[in-house]
Amino acid sequence: LQRQTKPVKVLQCAVDKQFEGGRRRLHDAILRWSKATQTVRRRCEVDVVVACVAGVSLELRDATGMTAFVLGVKVGAVPICKILQAAGADVEATTSEHFHPLLVAAECGQPDAFKYLCESQSSSGTLGTHVEDCGHGYTVLHFAAINDLPHILEKALEYEEYRRVIDKHSCEKTRTSGKD
Repeated sequence: LQRQTKPVKVLQCAVDKQFEGGRRRLHDAILRWSKATQTVRRRCEVDVVVACVAGVSLELRDATGMTAFVLGVKVGAVPICKILQAAGADVEATTSEHFHPLLVAAECGQPDAFKYLCESQSSSGTLGTHVEDCGHGYTVLHFAAINDLPHILEKALEYEEYRRVIDKHSCEKTRTSGKD
C-alpha cells in the first residue's frame, strides 16, 4: 500500500477522529467487521485501506490499550490484519497487559488469526521468540487447552518451535518430579 506523506486535511480529520469509548476509525471498522455480513465486511476492509492510505496512525490504541492490529487478531479479522501489516502496522504490538498477538488469538479462540500469525512469523523467522510468551502465566498452548481449542493446538504443533517448548518443559517436569 502506498501511504501519502501529506494526507488531505479533511480526510485526515475524518479518519483520525476519536469516537465514543476511546475507539478510533480503524478500531470501529474492525468491530463493525466482526459483527457483519460478507458484503458489509468488504466495506469495512475498504474503510481500513482508505484510512491506511490517508496516513492514519496505525499504532493508536483504544481505551482497552489495543492497537488496530491486535484488535483485528482478537476478533479474527484476518483480511484486515493483512491490510494493516502491509501498511506497516507493528505486528509485534502487545496489549496493555503485554499479551502478544499470538496469545490474543489463542485466548480469544481465533484459529484463523492464529494460523495467519504462525505462518507470517514462521516465514519471517520471529515465531521462536514468542512461543514461550506468557499472559498471566499462560502460554498459547495453555490458552488453547483451557479453552478447548484443538485447531489452535494442532496448528501450534505443526511448528518445531512449539514442539521444542513442550519437550523442554516435559524434560524439566520429569527432572524435578524425579527428585521428590
